[in-house]
Amino acid sequence: MLKIYHSHPMELGDGTGTLMGSGARAFDVKAKLPGFEHWIPEENQAKDHEGQQCVDLDALETCDIILVDFYHYKLEVNGSLMMGKGTNQEIGFIKFKNRVLKNLDMPIVPIIQIVRQTKKFHCFDVGENVINVNSIQEAIDYIKENLSE
Repeated sequence: MLKIYHSHPMELGDGTGTLMGSGARAFDVKAKLPGFEHWIPEENQAKDHEGQQCVDLDALETCDIILVDFYHYKLEVNGSLMMGKGTNQEIGFIKFKNRVLKNLDMPIVPIIQIVRQTKKFHCFDVGENVINVNSIQEAIDYIKENLSE
């Protein structure tokens, strides 16, 4: 069973570390993509915050697909700017992992990003095995058509 790592901004940019329920979109994907293992941050937060990095990295190391939901990124939500810097770190981790896997002639991890723009992508949002879509439904369709076992 293929494992999807759901990556999305989880905190407001107000400096308080307040979590926002942007993961509701990940649960929507999970419901519409049965037959995949889903790793969703809200379901996997360590009680010991110091150990969270290991929890996240272990999940990233073993994922087959990373689904990145930038829908709320840099939008004002309830009066606060949604930042979610960790999301970019997760993508960077997978891009580095893919370089290693490619050099070993092993399958690489597709990066599917839900973004708002339709042209003039930032240079970090393009590249080999980076697929940009504009909605959850497009992401689900892409995964069903191209990445199902």
